[in-house]
Amino acid sequence: MTAEEIVREIYGNNYTIDDLKRIEKAVTEEQECWQKKQFKKEIENNVRNQKHSN
Repeated sequence: MTAEEIVREIYGNNYTIDDLKRIEKAVTEEQECWQKKQFKKEIENNVRNQKHSN
């Protein structure tokens, strides 16, 4: 399913290109946030595992 299909499902045909751009920006920012959280978890797990191995 494309972003446009999702937006059309939610808003019908009542949306603009600016709406799509705004949604794309929000999704991109959220994805970056999740990637940072996942990376932080991986580092914490690696540090914890190293402490237990020593």
